[in-house]
Amino acid sequence: MMFRFAWPQEPQARFRLGLGIACLGFVADRASKFWLLGPFALAERAPLQVTGFFDLVLVWNRGISYGLFDSDHPLIPWLWFGMGVAICSWLLWLLWQQTRPAGLAGFALVIGGAAGNLYDRAVFGAVMDFIHLHGLGYSWYVFNLADGWISIGIALILYDTLYDTVRSMRAGHLFKGLFKAQRKNKTGDDTTPDV
Repeated sequence: MMFRFAWPQEPQARFRLGLGIACLGFVADRASKFWLLGPFALAERAPLQVTGFFDLVLVWNRGISYGLFDSDHPLIPWLWFGMGVAICSWLLWLLWQQTRPAGLAGFALVIGGAAGNLYDRAVFGAVMDFIHLHGLGYSWYVFNLADGWISIGIALILYDTLYDTVRSMRAGHLFKGLFKAQRKNKTGDDTTPDV
């Protein structure tokens, strides 16, 4: 017997699906950080080379992406936390509006990742990063699963947006008015069918 997934038609059902995806992303991020800080004892073992291009390290990021605006001021983590809550609220509103799978999964992953990093800021005052990728003389910044969910989510949102734009261009929606005006000028009457 093959499992078939039916895409939810009701906005509430799609929103619940999106929240479920966000919760899975949040739980995976929290579980990885809990295990690495607790039973694995990364603080005592880091840096730990896993492969030739992947190390486990422990970095506490008090700034935002790439460590920008890092500060030891006691109010800075709460500033980033407040901004994160406001952005997550806006993202939840955008999640509610999604009608296609890629957009819904994208916003859900961004929300789940943001919630994981918000938890770190509220509890530790900084975000725990531990994945360090490097190779061929290059080193990528240190990140965590939440950052990965955010990056994948943004890629899905971009795909969904570009897909919608290309589809609209093929259907003529974006240039409908332009083509209609040109045809009317050449023939004197409007013979352009509405798309």
